[in-house]
Amino acid sequence: MNYLPEAIKQPEPTESCLIFALCDLIDATSALDAKPRNRYQAEQDLITAAYRVAAAAGPVLSGENALLVALRDAAASRPVAPESCSNCQKTDGGLCGQHAGSVAVAGTFNDLGYALGGSGYAAF
Repeated sequence: MNYLPEAIKQPEPTESCLIFALCDLIDATSALDAKPRNRYQAEQDLITAAYRVAAAAGPVLSGENALLVALRDAAASRPVAPESCSNCQKTDGGLCGQHAGSVAVAGTFNDLGYALGGSGYAAF
């Protein structure tokens, strides 16, 4: 069903567009669910659409790894509290406000990394 007026043209799908590939996969799944006359052709269309989604998702998935590496590097780059910090030595918790904030930010980066990457985050 097309609810768009005839004057509005939808963009043509491209092989590298993940959104269009996912829409094609949804259409192929719907066609298969509709009990088509030529079930074999509907299955082949579904398989082709699934391969297109996998190909289009490749750059997105590699980008996720880049994000996890960036989070790990950001956490590691936070300054550690030096033993010579007189303010840290005066507090009960062992960290002054400046260094406690740095540790908290690094922890936030790590928490986000584990939330996105699971146990594999530690491998980055």
